[in-house]
Amino acid sequence: MGRREKSVAYIDTHVAIWLYDALLGKFSVGARVAVNRHNLMISPICKLEIQYLHEIGRFRFDAGEVCSELAESIGLMVSDNGLADVVEMASAIVWTRDPFDRLIVAEASIYDTPLITADRLIRNNYPHAVW
Repeated sequence: MGRREKSVAYIDTHVAIWLYDALLGKFSVGARVAVNRHNLMISPICKLEIQYLHEIGRFRFDAGEVCSELAESIGLMVSDNGLADVVEMASAIVWTRDPFDRLIVAEASIYDTPLITADRLIRNNYPHAVW
């Protein structure tokens, strides 16, 4: 029997930060299973949000450092999907006013892909949210 290839799951910004900070205690059991079961990917929008949080003093490390370390340690990939398609999908998301959340969910939606997130609003509105 051959080895089964892992499917891809997107992770939300806070999940990337918690992985970087090794705060696995913040994860639900389901989220820990999903992290181990999937190849993990983030949207470039997550990378931008991490940088924004760094610039306003809410996170001590810049996005480049976080993404490089997670790429090396867990194989995290940054997607290269077309921004125009993501924005088009995001314009149909009306249940949040947070532009980062709209774009992150839109990108996962394009591929009908799981999104690992603790965000209750996303979990209540995106059918493939995992926590």
